[in-house]
Amino acid sequence: MRNSVIVFLTAGWVAGCGASVHTMDVSSVPTYTIESINTAPKEFMDRFTTAHGAVVLLKKGDKVPVQLRASFGPVALQSDQDYLFFSQDTYLYIGPNGILLSPDGNHWAAMQDSSALSKVFGLQQKGTFQFGFGVPKGQPASFTIALEKH
Repeated sequence: MRNSVIVFLTAGWVAGCGASVHTMDVSSVPTYTIESINTAPKEFMDRFTTAHGAVVLLKKGDKVPVQLRASFGPVALQSDQDYLFFSQDTYLYIGPNGILLSPDGNHWAAMQDSSALSKVFGLQQKGTFQFGFGVPKGQPASFTIALEKH
């Protein structure tokens, strides 16, 4: 039986609050990579449950499975298996101070604080949301949804 930790994150992307960026020294908090977690999941679980928090370093180029689900009125989205690809090193802190993200391991923003996440990751630039429907030749009808930062 495989040990697993599932952390459900509810982020307030639409109505962010606060813009509270924190400086936090996590040098005493155990740090793991996706590779080290996948290589020794039991060790990670044992340490995670006895430590006061953990930091996961998501390295540039890491490909991490994600299951995407959404439900909005009459429409639901559920993917079988997609992946998050990291274009820069990203730190994920899970512990007594909450669930935080950082681009450098020093400046942190709470997952639910979209304004603070924008500040620490430099996402003040404009972005686009695209929604389309089509029937490509020889393929079934499909929707296209794209979220992109410029």
